[in-house]
Amino acid sequence: MECGVTELGNAMITTYESMGIVEKKTLPIYVLDDEIKVLEGLLKLEEINKHTPDILPTYSEIQRRVNVEDLGEILHILESKELIERKFMKNKDTYWVTNWGRTIVELGVVTTEGMKAITYALSGDVPIAEWVLAAKDEGLIKRGVTQKGHTMIKFSKSIKRKPYLTKYDIAILLKVPKGKYIHKDEVIKLVQDLVGGDEKAIIKAIGEAESKGFIVELQNKIIKLTDLGTDVKTAIESAKIDELLSTKFGITPTTFNILRVIYNNLDEFNKIWKESREEKGYKEDEVNLIKKYLSLSDEEIHKAFVILRALGFLGKKSITKAGEILVKAYEKLYASS
Repeated sequence: MECGVTELGNAMITTYESMGIVEKKTLPIYVLDDEIKVLEGLLKLEEINKHTPDILPTYSEIQRRVNVEDLGEILHILESKELIERKFMKNKDTYWVTNWGRTIVELGVVTTEGMKAITYALSGDVPIAEWVLAAKDEGLIKRGVTQKGHTMIKFSKSIKRKPYLTKYDIAILLKVPKGKYIHKDEVIKLVQDLVGGDEKAIIKAIGEAESKGFIVELQNKIIKLTDLGTDVKTAIESAKIDELLSTKFGITPTTFNILRVIYNNLDEFNKIWKESREEKGYKEDEVNLIKKYLSLSDEEIHKAFVILRALGFLGKKSITKAGEILVKAYEKLYASS
C-alpha cells in the first residue's frame, strides 16, 4: 500500500515538473471540523439577520447555535486565516464570514499532513506516504490534485495570516533552536516538560505551528524554524514568557491588529502618551485613535491594551522591543507574499 502511495507522490512531482509548475513551497493550511461548524453557524445567523436585523452574529448568539468545545479559540483561528472578520455594529462586537470563508466551508476538513502532499510535490520534493494517504482521504488528490486541492493552495497563498499564539505555539517556538534542526520526538518531550499536555495534542499543535508558518517539519520528522518563526521566537523571548504561557488569549488577531495600528501610527500615539492620563491600564485617547482604524468596541480595545502591556509588547508610553519585533515579522511576511 505504502509503495503505491510513494509512487503516486513521485508521479505527482513528474507531472508538475513536465508542466513547469515546480515552485516555492506554499504553507500547508489546515481547516478543523469545529471551524466548519462555526462557519456554518455564522452563515445561518447571516440569513436570520436579513429577516431579523436585531439578531446579529455576536459571540453569545453563535454560542447558542453552535456546539464546539472552545468557541473563543475557534473564532481566533478563523480570524487568523481571514475566514471571518470582526465588525462593531449596533454597539456590539460581531463576526462575519469572508468570501474565503464562504468558499472553504463548502470544502470540509483539511489537515496539515494532507496539504503537505501537495505543497511538497509542487516544490519538487517527494511527499511521504502518510501525507499522501491523508490527502487522498481528504479529497485533495486522486490521480493528481483535485479542484479542492487547487482551491486550498490558492487560499493558503492569498491570505495574510495574523498571529494567534497558543501555549503550545509559544512552547514549540521556545524549544526549537534558532538555526538548528531538532527531531520531532525531542520537541514533543521538551514541550511536555514545559507546558504539559498529551502527545496527541502536541503532535496536532506541531502541525498547526507549521501551517501558521513558524516551523517546517521535513519528511524524516526533523523540525526547523522558518524566518517568521525565528522572528516570532525573538519577540517572545523579549516579552514576558511566564505571562504569555499562562494567558489563554494573549496574542490573537485582535491584539496583534491593535499593536500593528500603534506601530504604524507611532507619532500620534507618542503625543497621546505624553499628554493623556492613564486609567485602568489604558488611555481613552488611545482607544479613540484605535477606533479610527479598527471596527471594535471600547471594551475589546480596553482589554487588548491591558493584555499587551501585561505581556510586555506595549509599555505605558511606548511600544516595546518585543512589540516592534512581532509587528515587523509579519510586515516582512506580508511584503514577501
